[in-house]
Amino acid sequence: MTKTLPMNRRLMSLCACMVVFSIPLMSGQDRSQYRDYRIGDDLRAIAEQSGLTPPMARIIPPEPAGLQELAWRPHYCRGAARQSDAVARVTFGFYNDQLFRIVIDYDRLRTAGMTEADMVEAISETYGPRSRRVVSTRAVTKRAGQGADFLVAVWEDTDYSVTLLRMPDHSAFRMIVASTRLGTLAQAAGAGTVRFDLHEAPDPDVPACTTDDEDGHSIQHKARLANKAAFKP
Repeated sequence: MTKTLPMNRRLMSLCACMVVFSIPLMSGQDRSQYRDYRIGDDLRAIAEQSGLTPPMARIIPPEPAGLQELAWRPHYCRGAARQSDAVARVTFGFYNDQLFRIVIDYDRLRTAGMTEADMVEAISETYGPRSRRVVSTRAVTKRAGQGADFLVAVWEDTDYSVTLLRMPDHSAFRMIVASTRLGTLAQAAGAGTVRFDLHEAPDPDVPACTTDDEDGHSIQHKARLANKAAFKP
């Protein structure tokens, strides 16, 4: 009895430690939300969270019932985000008043110099290890609305997916958080895929710079160090 009791205590302590260390891992893989926005929430709740009152949404396209979209630029809304926040625009897609897709476009200036590996590392801290780096299957390509060439990495489970893409001209990154079930229903109802606007005017706050000389590389290197340290998905 006296020899068995210490062993049992050691086993109990080991189990307790395993539980404690497993909590951050489990919580870090919740792909059903982006920051405080949760898939399945209604439009009014999302609008209030974003500081948009009354909610301003548009039907996309006008014909199919139940499809709505809410676009939000954090730096232009009350109580929105710090000026150092890398998010330039968030677009919420709703199906029957349920959030099914969140599209996050990152500011070119706030991600300047960052590599795909830098982005994957930062996002993995929130969503866990990536499922794959290169994706070429039709289902995922259609869901992301891009050709496989622009896909960087995917974090997914049976219910949700997080997709990281890079702008075709390599100037910026985009992340899409989506519900597999609601996304399928929304597509069946007529929701379009998400596509980069290649004709979108560049951010006027982003200074033009060249990287084909030492000064240019130095600027990019300094930008990468600063942006990588401050970046939060």
